[in-house]
Amino acid sequence: MGKLDAPKTHHTIAAGDLDDRQIDGLLLHQLILSGEAERRIAVSDAQAIYLSSKDAGVSYTVERIERNRRGSKIVEYRCSCPDSAKQGRRDCQHRFAEKLLRGDVTVIGKPDAAQLQLREQIKAGRRPARQRFAHDGRTIKTAQRAARVRMSSEIPRLILSLKAAWDSEHSDALSLRNARLTADSIRAATLILKICEGKSADAMVERYEQLIDDGKFPLRRAPHQNTLSLWINDPALTPILQEWLAMTTWPFRVREIAAIADATKVSQLRTAHARLVDYGPKDKRPTARWMKAHVLIGVETLVVMSVFFSESTSHDSNHLMKLIDDALPRFNIRFLLADKAYLVEKSILGPIWERSIKAVIPVKSRWDAETKKEYYDACKELADWYDHRPRQFDEIYRLRPKIEGLFSLMKRLADGYCWSRGRPREGDISIAWQNETLCKFIYMNLRCTVQLEEETGVDIDYQLRSRFFPPPDKPLLHGDT
Repeated sequence: MGKLDAPKTHHTIAAGDLDDRQIDGLLLHQLILSGEAERRIAVSDAQAIYLSSKDAGVSYTVERIERNRRGSKIVEYRCSCPDSAKQGRRDCQHRFAEKLLRGDVTVIGKPDAAQLQLREQIKAGRRPARQRFAHDGRTIKTAQRAARVRMSSEIPRLILSLKAAWDSEHSDALSLRNARLTADSIRAATLILKICEGKSADAMVERYEQLIDDGKFPLRRAPHQNTLSLWINDPALTPILQEWLAMTTWPFRVREIAAIADATKVSQLRTAHARLVDYGPKDKRPTARWMKAHVLIGVETLVVMSVFFSESTSHDSNHLMKLIDDALPRFNIRFLLADKAYLVEKSILGPIWERSIKAVIPVKSRWDAETKKEYYDACKELADWYDHRPRQFDEIYRLRPKIEGLFSLMKRLADGYCWSRGRPREGDISIAWQNETLCKFIYMNLRCTVQLEEETGVDIDYQLRSRFFPPPDKPLLHGDT
């Protein structure tokens, strides 16, 4: 075997690309060079001990290791501090200070005042909220309060607008199935209204009668409680609800340039507490089956772009491209935010790279982009971005938890009316669970629509596809980020 070349470890980093941990390491490096405090003790040529500034008597060991990886000599740094163990691939302040002392890293320039201020805000808690205003000068919170007042009257109008838009595109429905399709649109509107009201089937009878008497709902009489159970189990409503979910995203198409992907368990929410009492926190019975909803939402408005359902045992990464391909005809997606479960070369990173979408997915500690052959450029670009420009990466990835907030909000609003009685067949997903969950996501989009109507002054009519919300004045992300 030939002699290995010397490892090429030195690289430069612009000061503007340093994250908060690297800035702490830079300050620690300057403190060590100034000799103001004894913070570093050299043990050997490859090992050093750093004393903690917060806890007296606590120290961390930093070790420099040269390894042979597939015929190339590489250098790795390991630290025993909790931050390094948690972050894995990222440098803690001790590892970065050691790299600076050994000359493996050179920082070009100095961190500016805004960067240091942002670092202090992150350490203190959260950054200040954006100062946004509605079209008429009101604050956003004032506009949101006014939107909540309008929900009771505006959401039924939007539901009827959805029905009218769908009926206009299916004008031959009467001749196709003896008026069945038109009747299905009325059923779908009735179910969505029940989800939006958040009332029981008994309590909804009075609400339906009120809307019928006022001429605001196309029913001749209020449906019986058992009738609603039959409708929620009707498979003919599923494609209509899926199409209506897509229709509710039309007004948001110029406001969203980034999407967040994740999955959540949404079935049997009403019985979750009883199962917890009877079977403990982890229900592992062979007959226990759950449905998983794979969701793609917008970063700016949290609009639900696309939804796909699968069995609970299916991995999240298997369905991401279906969501993206479904949303791309309506949205110009530039960034995709997801967690490490979606770090797959051939099924995710490569295909979205071919669609000109930039992946914002954290890189695992032992994930090696050099071994990726089919989509080497896409994987190398992501690894370099995550490793060498962490501040820029984190500025976008910090928005990924917004989808968890959407799931939490949906499940809080769903409390009290997760009433479907459907059961999954062998190897299939319950139709009732799918229809009810689709109604819930449509409800979330309708709430978002009413809120933006109040903020922008644009009244939405789904029969007019040319009517949409304007781009945000202060977007969270820019197309050239």
